[in-house]
Amino acid sequence: MLFRSAANRLQILAKTIPTHRDAAAAHLLAAWNAAQDAAKNSTSDGRYQELLAEHLSLWPASESADQARLWLGKDREAAGNRPAAIAAYAGVSRASPQFGLAIAALSRAVRQDLAALASSGQPVSESAAGAIRMFRQAIVGPENRWPERWTEADRAATLAAAELIATYRPGNASDAEDMLRRALGASFDAPPEWRTAAQAQLVLALAAQGGRQEEALAELQAIRSASTDQMLAVLDGLSHVAPISNERTKTANAQLQAAAVAMLSGSRGELT
Repeated sequence: MLFRSAANRLQILAKTIPTHRDAAAAHLLAAWNAAQDAAKNSTSDGRYQELLAEHLSLWPASESADQARLWLGKDREAAGNRPAAIAAYAGVSRASPQFGLAIAALSRAVRQDLAALASSGQPVSESAAGAIRMFRQAIVGPENRWPERWTEADRAATLAAAELIATYRPGNASDAEDMLRRALGASFDAPPEWRTAAQAQLVLALAAQGGRQEEALAELQAIRSASTDQMLAVLDGLSHVAPISNERTKTANAQLQAAAVAMLSGSRGELT
C-alpha cells in the first residue's frame, strides 16, 4: 500500500498545478511508484499503464516524456503487444539520454514483429518498408539531415535498417549501401565489432545489386575478423538475395557463398 499511496499523492500533486516546473517529474515518480506496487502484486490493475499514458497526454514534450515512452514500450513488449511497444520506442527523441536504449529496444521489437508476421504467412514487405523508414528517420532526425557525428545509436539504427533491407527488401539494397557507407565513413571511433558487422551488411547490399559481385567479394575478403555468427548472417543474407537474381548474378553469388563458407571453415573452432 505504501507505493500505491505515494503514487496517488504524487499524481494529485502534479495535476493540481500541471504548469509547475516539477509537475512532470512528480508525475513520472507517481508512475514509478505504481510500477513498484504492481511488482509486489500478482495481478495488475493497469494503474501503471494508465499513469504513463496520462503523462504523455499532459506533458508530451517534457524531459520526462521520453523516459515514460521507454517504460511504456518495455511494458507493452513484455505484454506481447509489439506494435504498441514499437510506437512507444519510436517516439523517443534524438535529444533524449534514452535514445540509444530506445533504438536497441526498437530494433529488437521490430525484428520479432516481422519474424512473427513471416512465420504466420502474412505479408511482410510493406511492414518492413515502414520499419526501414522509421530507422532512417531516427538517424536523420526532424531536419532530415545526416548527422555530422554518428553516435552509437545512429550506428545501431543503420545496422538495423540494413539488416531489414537484406532480409525483406533486397531490391532496396542501394539504400542500405548508402547508409552503411555514410556510417562507416563517419565512424572512425566505432568499436571494431560494429565496423565488422557493418562491412558484413555491405557485402549483402552489394551482392543484391546486379553486376557488383566483385565489389562484394572484395568487401567479404576484407572482413576476415568476422565472427562465426556474422559469417552465418552473411550466408543467410545471400540466401535472401538469390531469389531476385538473374542466372549470371546467381552464379556470382554462389561464388560469394563459397568464399563465405571457406572463411567460416577457417573459424569452425568457434562452433565447438
